[in-house]
Amino acid sequence: MLAGVSARAQEKAVFGLYNSPKGFGLTVHSPVNGSSFDSFCLHADSFGFFSGRVSNPGVKFNYSRNFILKEIRDDDLRLQFFAGPGVSAAYVYDYETSRLFVLFGGDELQKNMGLAACLSCTAGTRLLFDDCRISLDLSFRSELGVHIRRDEVKSSMNLSWYIMGALETFYPELTIFYRF
Repeated sequence: MLAGVSARAQEKAVFGLYNSPKGFGLTVHSPVNGSSFDSFCLHADSFGFFSGRVSNPGVKFNYSRNFILKEIRDDDLRLQFFAGPGVSAAYVYDYETSRLFVLFGGDELQKNMGLAACLSCTAGTRLLFDDCRISLDLSFRSELGVHIRRDEVKSSMNLSWYIMGALETFYPELTIFYRF
């Protein structure tokens, strides 16, 4: 009888709302398995969208394998520090010289959207409340990869580094989770 109670206390899945200056979307964490968990994030990439420089946002998917580095426990509270590698795939706009820090208005972006493929590194902290099913996740993610897009003039394909992945490294990512 006691084995059934402990099995029922296990988390099945953790779903959350992803909020960041990078964009907005959904995140799923797998249950903690030993000292690690998997993270899947799908979000709309907001670069240039809220400033009105593009008419449609990009879309980005990230998978990370996160390892819990340290856990601090209190009565009804757990604080976990984690970090881990991952991969990202996206259909997004990339950085254009002198166009990054225009918050409102400004010229439209001149380059086409393109595919980005990146290796990523995520680091952050999770705050889990034992008396309710809500948890918070504050993290940072750096992405190093390539961006492939169709040239606007020559109709050829351009391959370049995905610069926004590195520039957005210190943009915080706040996710509000509900644990099932």
